[in-house]
Amino acid sequence: MGPSRPSRNVPPISGVDAPIAEGLTHLGLSNYEVRVYLAILRHPRSRVPEIARLSKVPQPKVYTTLKSLIARGLCENLLGSVNTYVAQPPQDAFRPLLEDLRAREATTREAVARLKEEYSTAGGPLHRREGRVRLFQGRHAAARTYKILLNAVEKDAVVIARLPLVVSDDAELMREKVEVGVRLRQLYELPEGPTEAVRQLLRPHQRSGAELRWLRKVPMRMVIFDRQITGLPMVDPLPSEGDGFTMLEIRNQALSEGFCEIFESLWAESSPLPQ
Repeated sequence: MGPSRPSRNVPPISGVDAPIAEGLTHLGLSNYEVRVYLAILRHPRSRVPEIARLSKVPQPKVYTTLKSLIARGLCENLLGSVNTYVAQPPQDAFRPLLEDLRAREATTREAVARLKEEYSTAGGPLHRREGRVRLFQGRHAAARTYKILLNAVEKDAVVIARLPLVVSDDAELMREKVEVGVRLRQLYELPEGPTEAVRQLLRPHQRSGAELRWLRKVPMRMVIFDRQITGLPMVDPLPSEGDGFTMLEIRNQALSEGFCEIFESLWAESSPLPQ
């Protein structure tokens, strides 16, 4: 008999920690199975009416639940003038379910690894899917996409940024790209200039080998990868959901070339960020 669909809403059981009940659902036990098994485990040799009272499961449902638990090897029926039930010791009862869970996890990890290998955007040239536009909602999704695209850069990447930074933990990735000959340039909007706090914040990026410059005002956030893909981060001042942050990823070389001209013009007006 296969495992039931796990339940994520197990009612609390008196005297039993909720994490225990939730953990059993991850092994495939249903709501009723969790409650009946734990009731019998605490009160061995119980009869059906007692099990119903202890588990707070309707008595007609206790019969079908007991059949399921017996089929799983979690409980035993002690025959007599009145049938009673005992639970198998957890260290023995759950070993097959744990082995099945590990096998399913391994299968899932393998499937995800194959999908990542076959369909990841970082696995091939940046110009793949020319002309496609994608929208990423939330800072987490935008940051993840930025790192994937930066990892795939072969020649150069340019950034126009504002504080607070969307991505602040990319210095090591930047260093790796610089070491293989990628040119990285980052232009920051700093209305108050390069204060000590700002220099401290951006020092890991400077140490990566990237070129950092600043202006008091920039027209937009922007990132361009290999003059082929443009990312346009935007903040909605009145978000209807999430954190109000979105990013457009535009795979169009002609458009990216145009944005590069804007960047080069701003770069020429900017000043180097002091060490």
